[in-house]
Amino acid sequence: MTRVAILGARGIGAVHARVLDALGANVCAIAATSPASARATAAELAARLGHELESFGSVAECLERSHADAVVIASPAECHREHLAAVLARELPVLCEKPLYWPAHAPVDELVSFQAELAARPAARLLLNT
Repeated sequence: MTRVAILGARGIGAVHARVLDALGANVCAIAATSPASARATAAELAARLGHELESFGSVAECLERSHADAVVIASPAECHREHLAAVLARELPVLCEKPLYWPAHAPVDELVSFQAELAARPAARLLLNT
């Protein structure tokens, strides 16, 4: 059974958790902006899904300790680049909810650099849900 971690499980992240669970995936972990938020979200989802989930107050800790096979990024849009880079560095398949976000003040060469980084990962599996 595929183990899936969800980064940012409030709102649409909780919807992804329920759908993935119904499809037979093991939603195993939740990462949120704080340990308290992660615990609360994990408890809410555990009640709905009928099994416990690990909770992590940081993405790095979640990716390190959850042993996930795949990741859903449902965090706030301004976190996408950082979270996507962390997941792809581990060569995990990833679904990124909402378009990727770059602040208006970010230099264009930063986006071009990130596109080159993605292109350099031929084994990367990235899905964007727009």
